[in-house]
Amino acid sequence: MGLTNFPNGISSMGMPIVGGGMLTSGSVFFVHSGTGSDGNSGEDTDHPLATVDAAINKCTANKGDVIFAMPGHSETATTAALFDADIAGISIIGLGNGNDRPLFTLGTSTGADIDLNADGVLVRNLRFDFTGIDAIAAGLDVDGANITIEECDILMADTAQATMGVDVGGSSHGFTFRRNIVHANTAGANSAIRLGACATAIAASNDVLIEGNTFDGDFAVACIENTDGTTQIAHLRTMVRDNVIVSANADEPFVSFGVSGSGHTGTIINNYVSLPGTSAALLVTHKGDCRAFQNYVSTFITLGAIVSPAAAMS
Repeated sequence: MGLTNFPNGISSMGMPIVGGGMLTSGSVFFVHSGTGSDGNSGEDTDHPLATVDAAINKCTANKGDVIFAMPGHSETATTAALFDADIAGISIIGLGNGNDRPLFTLGTSTGADIDLNADGVLVRNLRFDFTGIDAIAAGLDVDGANITIEECDILMADTAQATMGVDVGGSSHGFTFRRNIVHANTAGANSAIRLGACATAIAASNDVLIEGNTFDGDFAVACIENTDGTTQIAHLRTMVRDNVIVSANADEPFVSFGVSGSGHTGTIINNYVSLPGTSAALLVTHKGDCRAFQNYVSTFITLGAIVSPAAAMS
């Protein structure tokens, strides 16, 4: 059982960041767009790499390699994929707080994205801006299994709007989306998260956990969806809990899992939904065999929330 390459820990401005007791059998790489070069080793903060993709290329699968994007790091898409996390078992972690956290901006084409293709990838404490060009199809394209995205900020709509924030593929079992903030404050986005698979004859993503997030936006289909109005494949054991959504669209639900007979299973529990208008719209549509417990829905003009479901599921 090994330590990191930094047995005495990692510090920034005298503040410890990663202690010597962090267990990993892998390597540690640093990235900074301002001071780095992809010709560097990336093995310490004085010789960082310039891009996350260059750091990924130095990683070895399933060793627990860690990539630290340093405060102030930024990258903007110049090709379709800004980077592809195609090495299994790696972690990409942003350092810094607030706007000092690393920023990744998509532009150039509507097909620009960030790919998470390998299994067991962790993404934490990064900022994503999907408004560099209008109608980005899907900012984060998840196709690996057991992918975790946590404590990130995702901007989907501003002067331009992304169609979808996170597209979870049909083979992406065990996907976790935890403690993130998604902003889509102007119309144009369809959904924050789409669970695979839609209108395809492949197995759907199972054992998904969507927990403790804040969604603030105007979603034309649903905040969390698996629907395109035609054929859906059931996804199993989905858990949606402890999320907050402030919606600007009174006509669309928080969760829509496709056609009503698809047989989706899981639990929708302890979510808090704020909607405009005089009556609360549906919390969930097309739930299949999911169960919902103790969710609260409030309109902007009423004094308090109502518990849902009462008769608010179809």
